[in-house]
Amino acid sequence: MERAIEWIDYALDSTDKEKPDGFVTLIRTCRGHALSVLGRRAQAEKEYRQALASPDFADFHAQARTCLERPCARADLLQNLNELAR
Repeated sequence: MERAIEWIDYALDSTDKEKPDGFVTLIRTCRGHALSVLGRRAQAEKEYRQALASPDFADFHAQARTCLERPCARADLLQNLNELAR
């Protein structure tokens, strides 16, 4: 998961100067999932809040809200990614 966070950080850095869009929402939500799986709940909550502050994409706002209410597990992350791939 640490390597996933590194990739996500790179993606966020590459869009840092752009106006937030749905891609940022997707990436912040995925970063929150990874942090949650690693047990870094406070950091995950921050990511979910930042995702909610960006435009929605593929209903990632709903995922961010759910994971703010309760920690999301690795199975949740895999399910969300599988749904996105359909």
